[in-house]
Amino acid sequence: MSQVEFYIEPAQISEFEVLSNIEKSARSRYSSLQGFDHVVNSPPIEVERFSVGTSFVAHSCDSIVGFVLTVPLDGMLYIANISVMPKVSGHGVGGMLLVEAQALASRLDLPALVLTTFKVPPWNGPWFRSQGYKPIPEQEIGRELRSIMVRQASQAPGSNPQERQTLWKPLNR
Repeated sequence: MSQVEFYIEPAQISEFEVLSNIEKSARSRYSSLQGFDHVVNSPPIEVERFSVGTSFVAHSCDSIVGFVLTVPLDGMLYIANISVMPKVSGHGVGGMLLVEAQALASRLDLPALVLTTFKVPPWNGPWFRSQGYKPIPEQEIGRELRSIMVRQASQAPGSNPQERQTLWKPLNR
């Protein structure tokens, strides 16, 4: 995949179905990990969810290869989902999408980005930490974020709430 160029732009309503399929494809990476069947087998993100926030898409040539879905939450910008097609994983697409999310947070004058993720898979917690995210202090967790954390911890049968973490990235303003 050398010499492939990517560009980021706002998602269009007509692309929401494609984004749902990208999220499903990205989850296939979990099939190689023991204990993550609940991720692989969960239904794709509902198309309607893209209407509740702001999404950006990553393009390569004429194909969408990734997206980030963000929602203002508790005075921060919550990254509700970031997914990249497995074929372009490791080529900087996720990083470009995070940069766009950070730019949006700055435009909205929000002090931080926040997300929930798994601790272990290298493309989850370790990758976000390499991008400057760190565990959010307990006192920074608002009501809406806590509700998401509780829902995610109880939602997947067979999942262990201890496998998840909430990370944030305060912005320098």
